Amino acid sequence: MNLVFLCHRVPYPPNKGERIRAFHQIRWLAERHDVHVLALADNAQEGAGAAELGKFCSSVEVFPSGGLAPRVRAALAAVSGRPLTPAFFYSSALARRARQIVLTARPSAVVACSSSTAQYAPMFQGVPSLLDLIDVDSAKWSLYAEDARFPRSAVYRLEANRLQEYEKEQVARFDRVAVTTGRELEKLAAFSPTDNAFVLRQGIDVDAFSADQRAEAPVPTLVFTGQMDYLPNVAAVTHFGHRVFPRLRRRRPTLEFHIVGRRPSPAVQALTTIAGITVTGEVPEVAPYLDRAWVFVAPLRVSLGVPTKILEAMAARVPTVASEVAVRGLADGGIQHGRDLLVAHDDGDLIDEIERLLSQQHLRERIGACGRRFVCRSYSWDHTARRLEEALLEIAGDPPPLRLVEQRDAEIA
Repeated sequence: MNLVFLCHRVPYPPNKGERIRAFHQIRWLAERHDVHVLALADNAQEGAGAAELGKFCSSVEVFPSGGLAPRVRAALAAVSGRPLTPAFFYSSALARRARQIVLTARPSAVVACSSSTAQYAPMFQGVPSLLDLIDVDSAKWSLYAEDARFPRSAVYRLEANRLQEYEKEQVARFDRVAVTTGRELEKLAAFSPTDNAFVLRQGIDVDAFSADQRAEAPVPTLVFTGQMDYLPNVAAVTHFGHRVFPRLRRRRPTLEFHIVGRRPSPAVQALTTIAGITVTGEVPEVAPYLDRAWVFVAPLRVSLGVPTKILEAMAARVPTVASEVAVRGLADGGIQHGRDLLVAHDDGDLIDEIERLLSQQHLRERIGACGRRFVCRSYSWDHTARRLEEALLEIAGDPPPLRLVEQRDAEIA
């Protein structure tokens, strides 16, 4: 097949949820098909990632989207009654190139990665198309509204309503629509009933986190990883840092909490004033921090789909304690509390489960080993990319290889 991928950010380096997903999908498919990537870049550093993608893609083209223009477009969209998010990620240059590539590359199918790039679908008239919605973004903004104070709550709720109408319109344009979990599929069906949606699980590069033996830090250490200006991550670590960690440290005066991730917000940076908390900012790799962690904490208060950070920690054999909200997206994989990780329902549970792991090395080792087996079994990229390939072959009108027919899963709607 000859495939075009539309990405709202250059999917390299694969250091953030949707970038990780797009990167591994593209790399796997590029080994078997011709893949052309059209992507936006906020700055020159992001644009430099195109060279790495070009090593295995047929072509990679990057379109600048930084500066003041995206914010102006978003502001104009707000005034005109349209959602902010698609306007922020619109590029007239990318739209023109999309029209041209239909004629020059004659793609078998086009993949739009996230709702932000769904707006380019009209430029691919007559080309089979698949939207990897990942999560239902309008539902995410609704959750933001519930967790925020006025006037932000009103802004978030308005964006949720507008984005839901946009998503409904875009879903109808595509031949197939993918989401990460059955729960997200239910959310989508609630406002946009369709028979073209299916579950395409999140994956993890298990080989990147494959150390057989971990080297725990000399003092008990908790770790959280993620993009640290992302609202759910900010809410999680600030609540944990102010309300939970000090109570744990009173029991264990040497306890440390490392917050690892790029672009820490001012609220996250302010946590360094609390004894025992370190904010690293961007790091070359998260694996060394996971290797030294005694426990990975995922105290998310708002979560959609499958948090990649949890899969990475489990793949690295780090015993994980997560909020009930954080693990909802893992239900499709058959995750079990007490076997694969520990689930906390409130702050008191969070403290108790973390303390259990800190005090029992054998329990940390058992939970860590079971967690890795769970990820390898249910969330490998090979499994996920094969399913994507099958869906693309179907809409392109090509017969899927026998190996894919035999592995057809009931999750394909």
